[in-house]
Order: sequence, then structure tokens, then C-alpha cells
Amino acid sequence: MWDVNPHLKASVGEGKLRFLCILTVWNLYIHFFFFGWCLLNDLRVFKNERFEKRREDLVYHSLVVPLGLFVGIAFWSIYLYDPDMMIPENVRQYFPAWYNHCLHTLIIPGSLIEGFCYFHQLPKRRSGISLLSKVLFSYGAIILYFGYFQQFWIYPLLRVLPFPLKLLFIAFCCCLVIFHYFVGEILNKLWWKNNIYEQ
Repeated sequence: MWDVNPHLKASVGEGKLRFLCILTVWNLYIHFFFFGWCLLNDLRVFKNERFEKRREDLVYHSLVVPLGLFVGIAFWSIYLYDPDMMIPENVRQYFPAWYNHCLHTLIIPGSLIEGFCYFHQLPKRRSGISLLSKVLFSYGAIILYFGYFQQFWIYPLLRVLPFPLKLLFIAFCCCLVIFHYFVGEILNKLWWKNNIYEQ
């Protein structure tokens, strides 16, 4: 897509790995991996089904729900305030509305419907937040690497903030993602009232 459209290429840059700076891409891969994994588990592909189910539940509660909720809510909140902060005007003409909704809207009901239709045991909170924190740290490190060493900030807001405020903004966003972890936990408990933590 970047090669076809010079505006998109200019927006994301020339580096082949710069797409890793986009949280939507991370979220897309995590959802694709998770639902593919669920399908294989349902088809009884794995020998140790119980172990795989526990890992599936951990990924669902630690990554799928918090990242899905955060990406959808954060994107649309900022987009409604100022679309250029998320997708520059010269890029939006190549970004059809249906595609935007596939990336930033469907992930919210998709994540929640999975949890309402299929019981996912809550992992120990320490394990869940630990996995989420590792992913957030990796993502933050990649953003800072490309921004600091290659002068490439994927989000326009980060381009204008001084460096200390960049760090503060990234830390604040990470805290919001962790907040969505607790939202997912509460929704799970409300829907599956007999739910207990993994022992």
C-alpha cells in the first residue's frame, strides 16, 4: 500500500520496520494470532489442551481486551477532536471509512463478544499485568528508538511535544491501557458471575 501511494509512504517514512510504531498494527497482529490460536485449540490441534487454554485465556485478558479497547477508544476520541492528529489530510483520501472502521471500530465489539460468548478464565492479576507491561514496554521502546535515533515520530502529537513530555505522554497512555485491563476484568466478572481467578 505504501508503494502505491507516495503520501502514505511519506507519512510513515522509508524505513521498512517503521510500521512497528503503529499500535493499530500491533493490535491487528495480536487479534489475528489470538483468534487463529482459538480456532486451532477448538479443532483440538494441540495435545495439551488444558495448558493451551490457560495460555489462550492469559492472552485474551492481558492483550486482546485492553489493547482492543484502548486502540478503539483512544483513536476515535482523538480523531473526533482533530482528525489530522491521527491520519493526516493527504492520507485520509486513500483511507476509506470502511477500512478505518475495520481497524479501529470492529476490534471493540469483536473483543467483547468473544468474552461474552466464550468463557475465558481470569489469570492471576500479576501474570496478566506482567505480560501486558512487557508488550507496552516493547512498544514504547520502539517508538522512542525511531523517534530519538531516526527523528521519526509516528503520531503528530509526539512530534511537537518536548522530549520529557513525550515520555510522560507515553507513560500516561500505558497507564490507560492497564486501566482497560481492569475494565475487561470487571466485565468478565459481571458476565460470568461464578468466575474465579486462576489458581
